[in-house]
Amino acid sequence: MNNIIPTILDSHAVACVLQNVRQRSVKVHCLTNPVAQNVTANIILAAGGTPSMTSAAREMNAFVDSVDVVAMNLGMWEEHREAAINVASARCVETAKRWILDPVKVERSEQRCAYAARLLEQGASVLRCNLPEAMALKHYLGLDRWQALFLSGKSVLCITGAQDRIYCGGTVYTIDNGSLLMDRVTAMGCALSGYMGVFLAAEENLAQAVVAAVGCYNVAGEIAAEQVNGPGSFSGAFIDQLYSLTLDDVMARLKVASHSLTDLPLP
Repeated sequence: MNNIIPTILDSHAVACVLQNVRQRSVKVHCLTNPVAQNVTANIILAAGGTPSMTSAAREMNAFVDSVDVVAMNLGMWEEHREAAINVASARCVETAKRWILDPVKVERSEQRCAYAARLLEQGASVLRCNLPEAMALKHYLGLDRWQALFLSGKSVLCITGAQDRIYCGGTVYTIDNGSLLMDRVTAMGCALSGYMGVFLAAEENLAQAVVAAVGCYNVAGEIAAEQVNGPGSFSGAFIDQLYSLTLDDVMARLKVASHSLTDLPLP
């Protein structure tokens, strides 16, 4: 599944992707940090997927072969987790399997940034990060190498924040949904990478899969935030809402727009 050519993306198109996700039974392997494992697994289950979480390098090829998508997260970058990621990324490249790179906190560590840059250039399908992480990787790689990754369409860049931006070739998609409470509960960003994996497994068009995942995630967060009083109750309400999210919810609420790189240049 290598089709990354952007298509018309609106709330109806995203709802159609969600419907397709609900009709599929997909498996996502997550090499994520221990803080994020529980919530990531529950969010994948709420989306209708089946998660796996082992980080044993000796069995990584078998697990990669048994799933549809792999999500790799650099939070808590221990040696055994690095060994597993090295095996998993190489196997994904070898078998042309989609994988997501989440370069947690690379702006704080030059060693971590160098490692993430090497992984990215191996051929990650999606780089999902925040703006400081993206800028750190751009600085490390240099402008030419950075632009070559995303302007050529080799990878999709998904920058999450107050406004989410998804860069694919010459098109930028923006999403203006979500809640401030999503930033007050640990591992919400890490879990998005796992949730995104379900969509990448179910939708051939890579840009459409990423936009749909971020859009549905944020619409669910927006609805959940209206039902609670704070971050403690938000976490459970959010998972409930991901599970019960309807196509009508998406079509009524999603704020997605497309732009040219002239209007929103690659950061």
